[in-house]
Amino acid sequence: TAKIPGIRVTGGDVRRLDPVTVAQAGLKAKTDRDSGLDELPDGTVRQIKACRTAPDDCPVLPPYYRDLTGDGRDELVLGIRMPDQQLAVRVYMPDGGGLTRIMSTYDAVISVELAGRDLIMRAPSVIPGYEYRTAWSWDDRQRAMLPTRDEILRTPEHRKAPRPKRTSTGTSTPTPSADTTAGPGTPTPSGSATGTP
Repeated sequence: TAKIPGIRVTGGDVRRLDPVTVAQAGLKAKTDRDSGLDELPDGTVRQIKACRTAPDDCPVLPPYYRDLTGDGRDELVLGIRMPDQQLAVRVYMPDGGGLTRIMSTYDAVISVELAGRDLIMRAPSVIPGYEYRTAWSWDDRQRAMLPTRDEILRTPEHRKAPRPKRTSTGTSTPTPSADTTAGPGTPTPSGSATGTP
């Protein structure tokens, strides 16, 4: 987990936050645990820093909102495009007037789904015709989102993954309905990387 410096969350409402500002501030955050999965490639860091001046190259995707911790307040879910069709997924929760990152991982993501209080990531497997599905859930003792279920599933042969969409630097953002699938990535034949918050 990591406290995000310089971000204030008025009334605990993460919907008021600009996702690009959060991503830029997150570059300065110091993690409580070093998993290696909080780091972003240098090129991605440069693109995030330049989102205001080069919005067409901004890797920050439109945010999603869901109460994943069960405290009655929405968390902010951000995707960040990385090289080699990788996607970094970050979850932030309002915390004492500030913002804390409670999940950070990356993978060659097929999709990210919000189902109830779980965040489900689907990623390609090295085994042809199969994919990984990992459910991340809030752990109150660790005060973090942790991988709680990991499955390998057979995939339909005809399915194609959707392409990620760019986010604007404004504050207007989409909101998924219950159990909506967001398609922030494209599959590549690689293994699954699972990180800690």
